[in-house]
Amino acid sequence: MTTIITFELVRTDRPHWPRDDYVERCWLPILGPTAIAIARVVSAELHEGEGRPWAVHWVDLASMVGLSGGTAKNSPVVRSVQRLVNFSHVTGVVSAEGCTVGFLERWRSLSETQATRLLPAIRDVHDSYYEVAS
Repeated sequence: MTTIITFELVRTDRPHWPRDDYVERCWLPILGPTAIAIARVVSAELHEGEGRPWAVHWVDLASMVGLSGGTAKNSPVVRSVQRLVNFSHVTGVVSAEGCTVGFLERWRSLSETQATRLLPAIRDVHDSYYEVAS
């Protein structure tokens, strides 16, 4: 049996698109490369579909980001989408048996606590976004 995850676009007024340089450089150390790769794929698919929900088989989503086809609840693809939920970039309950979740169109900046945990060079990148905005 093949299971499907459906992503629905949730419009927000947050400052960062999931495919932005800020997300790549500042969120990557926190979320990990697989979660960022999934976010980029989902963001592209939702925008190419003009915001319509995007349904994809878990195994296909895994393949799109270079993972094996395992789709159990502790598989890398399911854990990575759950990580996006844990950091509030995806809403809903993730289930390897199939689910519908909301994908935030734009992401928030790192919290001050998250930013302080970055390596100094990455923290400088984070801080530079706010020096430019000031």
